[in-house]
Order: sequence, then C-alpha cells, then structure tokens
Amino acid sequence: MKVLITGATGFIGSELARCFLDDDSVTEILLLIRPDSRETAKEKFARVLSYWQKFFLFSKGQLNKIKIISYDLASDHYDLNLEGVDFAYHCAASTDFSKTLSENREYNLYVTQKIVSLLRSVSSLKRLVHVSTAFVNSTRKGEVTESHRPSSFNNSYEQSKFESEIAVRASSLPYTIVRPSIVVGNSHNGYVKGFKILYTLLRVWLSGRVPRAPLDKKSKVDMVPVDFVVKAMIAMAGDERCKGGVFHLCSGLKSKGPLDTFQYAIQVFELKRPALAPVWVAKLLSSSIIRPWLGYSLAQVLELMKWHIPYLGDRNRVFSMEKTDEILRKYNIECPPLDFYGETMFKFCRDSSWGKRALLNQ
Repeated sequence: MKVLITGATGFIGSELARCFLDDDSVTEILLLIRPDSRETAKEKFARVLSYWQKFFLFSKGQLNKIKIISYDLASDHYDLNLEGVDFAYHCAASTDFSKTLSENREYNLYVTQKIVSLLRSVSSLKRLVHVSTAFVNSTRKGEVTESHRPSSFNNSYEQSKFESEIAVRASSLPYTIVRPSIVVGNSHNGYVKGFKILYTLLRVWLSGRVPRAPLDKKSKVDMVPVDFVVKAMIAMAGDERCKGGVFHLCSGLKSKGPLDTFQYAIQVFELKRPALAPVWVAKLLSSSIIRPWLGYSLAQVLELMKWHIPYLGDRNRVFSMEKTDEILRKYNIECPPLDFYGETMFKFCRDSSWGKRALLNQ
C-alpha cells in the first residue's frame, strides 16, 4: 500500500508518517514537502527526524519506506505523477489566525484545490482524507453537528478552512473530511511538535506577564490527543461508511473547563491557581482604542491572546461526537478523557524544556 501525506513537517502530518513507519501493510510513504529559499524539502524533513530522534521515537531502519517529493502546491506546475497512491492525507495548511483572508486562502483553499486536481488523475486512489477543523463552526452555540453550516467565523483561518472543505466536496474524488478540535500531545507520553493554543497560554502565564488569566471558568475546552486523531484518520480512510462524510474528532461531552485543564499544569509546574479575569476584559484591552495606552509587553501579550481566546472554551457549545463514535467503535478507538493524559501532557513540556532538551526514555 502506498500513502501520500501533505504537511508532513507539521504535527499531524509528521505523526501520520511516523505511524505508517510501523505499519507493515504500507510499502511506501510519499511526503509532499514544500522547499523554500532557506531549506530544501529534505532539509525540512531532516529537522523532523532530528526532533523524533531527540525523543527516541523511531528506528532509522524504518526510513527506507519514505520518499520525499519536493513540490510547492502553491506555485509548482501540474506535472506531478502520483499514480499508484492508494490513500492521500491532506494535512498541509496555514494555521496563522492573523493572516488576511487572501493570504489564508492561498495556503488553505488554493492548495487544497491543487491537490484535488492532482489526485483526479490517480486511478489507484481509494480515499482522500482532508484535515479541516471543528472550529469552522466555532461561533455556533449549543450542540454542533457536522451537518451544521457555518454562518460566521472568528478569523480568516476558519473561513479558508471551510472554503477548502467545499472544494473537496465539489470534487469527484472519494473523500473523507475530518474536523479535529485543539490537537495536543500524545496521550501516552505527552510528545508534541510545536506548542500552540493552550501551550502558548501556559507559557505566557509562566512568564508572569499576565496577572489574571482571561478565562471563563464555566466554559469547556475541546482538545484531543494527536494519537487519537491519527488512529481515527487511518481507520476512517479504509471504512466505506466514511466515504463522502464529514466527522468531528473532538472530546465533545468529555471536554473539561479551562481550570480543570490547567490544574494539571499547576501540579506539574508547582504553580499557584491563577486569578481569573472575564474574557470581555481581555477583548476590551486588546481593542485598538485601549492598546496604545498599555505598556509594550502587555500589549504584545494581549495581541497574542486576542487570536487564542475563541479556542479557550465556550460554555454554550459542544461538538457532537455521536457520528464519529459510531464509526470508531468498530476499531476500539475513542478519545481518552483528560484525566488519562493531563499530567503526562504537561510533564513533557517541563521535562523536555518545551522541546529543547532530549529525554532519556520515551
């Protein structure tokens, strides 16, 4: 079996690749990696290998299955032959919330349209798995199902991701769209590549630059470990019930409040319980009217927080997992509760010094 992965230097894409290294049914792993002016595609993936090696995550003998294809989906011509690919996983995306809509369309919508066009000529293709986000419906209240159509967006990232879904649905390809929520470290060892969203908030908090955390204690933070996401994607790719469908990969009713989440960080980092401020205060302080009156450091933090606040919990929103759970039950795959991996998640941050220090035993 031959698989294709875009975005293999990102977190989900690289974990997919690493999972397939251990799968004897996979004979070739094609990694579509975009070179740039500073690094070749091979040099970019070499950094991923170096990070894996730091945490003893793979055996070098397994790497002979990997073939790196240097290709820029945003600009290269339609001259790429992908015949023989059985399953394609489109993980490449821009996750920069601050980009303009035209910028995020370039890396999300247009790149998706390009990979769809390339795959149309692949007669061997059994399934395209497209990675979207549950937060295309982040402004909806109540129980959110996959059939709900977004009416508004918090930022251009969300809009461009939903537009990318439309491009996939309009294709003639056999597809499955998955919508993860906030993807965090491996539930068994805490391993994470890149420290965003919740991790960003924690690091700001540890720096002492935020005297009060802008969190709604009654809200729910929906996050999922990367190993659950990857296992679910692989299972769904081979399941006929998932063809032409859209599926949440979320914690749903298992979601905990932000203080429940950070309670594990409090224990691991030996911190005091944070003082809270209403979310609206942070939004007000980050407004263009108030910001010029703030100190430079606090203004920087608030600018960062402005983009993350919509993902730190909502008391009136739950992403339904009913449809997904029905599919994954066959494979004994389910999203683990926070109580299972919360402490492990933050221990990895502490023990690895935020990914800078190698761990002796993972």
